Amino acid sequence: MDNRDHADILTVSRLSRKESFERAQQVMWMPYRVLIADDHDMVREGLGLLLSGESDIDVAGHARDGQEALKLVDELNPDIVLMDVAMPGLNSVDATRQLMLDHPELKVIALSAHADRKFVAEMFRNGARGYVLKGGSFDELL
Repeated sequence: MDNRDHADILTVSRLSRKESFERAQQVMWMPYRVLIADDHDMVREGLGLLLSGESDIDVAGHARDGQEALKLVDELNPDIVLMDVAMPGLNSVDATRQLMLDHPELKVIALSAHADRKFVAEMFRNGARGYVLKGGSFDELL
């Protein structure tokens, strides 16, 4: 242990109980980092605006398709991906499967206009943690 480590320990030990609690809260209060993956600009931008108004959410980025979602998850390390079920290119099922292999701690929430059980089952089978219909309210997503 060098002198700097010793000084840090002394500084921390001199904090009042209230200061210690406040520092612990700052460390523990980390907003959820969310990546929005949807091929429709209006949906991506609208969700981004709505989510950025929440104090516990940080919109980390936007992807237009599954391939871009894979790339951005590697770069941005979000906690949650909101994944449109019907995107061009690499589809959401395959993208979700790959994300779960590469980032098992990641939470993928499927967004869809489809209430068909096959879409729901396929996303859950490949690692999605939730399925929200686009026709629902914003509160349902939260």
